[in-house]
Amino acid sequence: MAKRLLFGILFAALSASWPVLALAQWQQEWDKTVKAAEKEGKVVVWAVGGRLQREWLVDSFQKSYPKITVEFLTRVDRAAPKIIAEQQQGLFLADIIVGGTNLVEALLPAGALDSIPPALIHPDAKDQSKWIDGKFHWADDEQQQYSFLMRGEFLSLLAVNTKLADPASFRSYWDIVDPKWKGKIVMQDVRAPGPGGGGAVFFLLQPDLGEKFLRKLFGETNAATSTDRKQAIEWLARGRHAVSVFPDSEDLKRLQREGFPIKEIPWTQVKEGSAVSSGTHQLSLLKQAPHPNAAKVYINWLLSREGQTAQVKHALSPSLRMDVPEEVVKEVVEPWERIQPGKKHIMISQWRYRKYSDQVRNLARELLR
Repeated sequence: MAKRLLFGILFAALSASWPVLALAQWQQEWDKTVKAAEKEGKVVVWAVGGRLQREWLVDSFQKSYPKITVEFLTRVDRAAPKIIAEQQQGLFLADIIVGGTNLVEALLPAGALDSIPPALIHPDAKDQSKWIDGKFHWADDEQQQYSFLMRGEFLSLLAVNTKLADPASFRSYWDIVDPKWKGKIVMQDVRAPGPGGGGAVFFLLQPDLGEKFLRKLFGETNAATSTDRKQAIEWLARGRHAVSVFPDSEDLKRLQREGFPIKEIPWTQVKEGSAVSSGTHQLSLLKQAPHPNAAKVYINWLLSREGQTAQVKHALSPSLRMDVPEEVVKEVVEPWERIQPGKKHIMISQWRYRKYSDQVRNLARELLR
C-alpha cells in the first residue's frame, strides 16, 4: 500500500512537471537559436521590392531583432534562374524567398528548397489553431512543406479610374469586354509567369466566363499590357487608361492613399465572384541557407502574430492568421477582402490549379498584341 502511495505521489509530481520541462526545452532551443542567429549577423531575403514590403520584411523584423540585419534582394520575379544557377555551382547565398507560386514551381524541381516545418521552434509559430480553419495552408498542397501561404486575399481582378469610368456600372466581368472600353484597358501581361496569372486561371475556370471570355479579353479589347505591376496601376491612376484588369492591390491601395482617383471593384459586386490568392506572400526556405539560425528566427517571426500583424499593417493585405488584432485589420482591409472561416473558396495559389496556367498563357500569346 505504501509503495503504491509513493508511486502515485511520484507519478503526480512528474506529470505536473512535464509542461514545465516542455516549456524549458523549447525556450532553451529558441534562446540558443537566437543567440547563434545574432552571431551570424544577417539573413538574406528575396522578395518583391517597394516601400511597403520593406517596412514589413525588413524594418519590422529588425525592430524585434536589431542584431540581425536583413539583406533585402528585390526583383524576385527574376530570382529563380539565378538561385538555381548559383546552387549548381555550389554557391548558397540567400536564405529566404517570399514570392509567388511560379517561383516555387521552378525552384522545387531543381532541389533548391528545404522543408519549413523542421525550422519551426517557437510555439506561436507552430500553433496551427491560429490560422484560418485551424491549419497551415500551403501552395504545395500535397507535400505541405515548401511554400507557406501567408496572405489570404480575394483576387484583385478589376479596378477603374473613377474620372473615366463609373465603378457601379461593372456588375459582371463581361462588362470589361464591352466595345466602349476597347483601347482603354491596361492589364498585367500574363504571357509569362507572374502577377495576373491566378486571375486569368480563375476566369478560365469560372463556368460563366471560361475560354470564350478570355478570347474576347485578350483578342478584342486592344488592351495594353505591362510586366511591371507598378507601371500598370500607375497608368490607371494617371488616366492613361480607364480600366485595369489584374491590378496589384498593394500598389492600388498605396495610390488611393496618395489621392489618385482609382477604385477596386469589389468581387461581391460582380456576379461571377473571385478566388482567394496569396499572391507574392508565399514563404520558402532556400536549400542550405548560409545563415541557418537567422533563417529560423526570421521564419518563426514571420509566422508569428507579430509578423503577420506587420504584414497586414505595412503590406496592406489580409493574413490567413486569424488572431491579427482587429483594429489593425479594419484599418487597411475592406470587409469584402477577407475570407471567412468554414466557407469553401478556390485557393488559386495552390498547385492543383496551376495546371491551367499553360492554357491561359498559350491563349494570351496567341491573342495579345
